[in-house]
Amino acid sequence: MLASLYNVPQKSTDFLEFSFANMDNHRQIFSAIKAKYGRTLELYPIDPLFPNGDAKAYDLITAYNHQIMHDAQNSVLGITGNDLTTVDWTNPEQVSSWVNLHAFEHYQAASILQTG
Repeated sequence: MLASLYNVPQKSTDFLEFSFANMDNHRQIFSAIKAKYGRTLELYPIDPLFPNGDAKAYDLITAYNHQIMHDAQNSVLGITGNDLTTVDWTNPEQVSSWVNLHAFEHYQAASILQTG
C-alpha cells in the first residue's frame, strides 16, 4: 500500500483509494512504533481524507488531524516533516508536490520501522 501513496489522484475513486491506503499505512506505522518503542500514538479518524472522493472536501479539521499524526510519528522517528495542511487541490502542481512530500514521510517511517 505504501507505493500507492505516490500515485497522484486524478478522479474521485483515486482519492478514495489514496485515503484508504494512507490510513492503512498510518495504522502500520503506529503499530510498529508501539512494538518497537512502546509508544502509543493516537490515530485520528482521517479516512476518508476526501469525502465522496472530492479533493475540495479536505477540510481543516481533517487536515490538522492528519498533520498531528504525521508530527507524532515524525517526532518519534526523528523525521523532518512538512506542512501537509495547505494545498490547493485545484492546482495539479501543488497536488503533485503535496503527494510526493507526504509519501516520502511515509516511506521514511516505513524504512526506519521496516514496514510497508
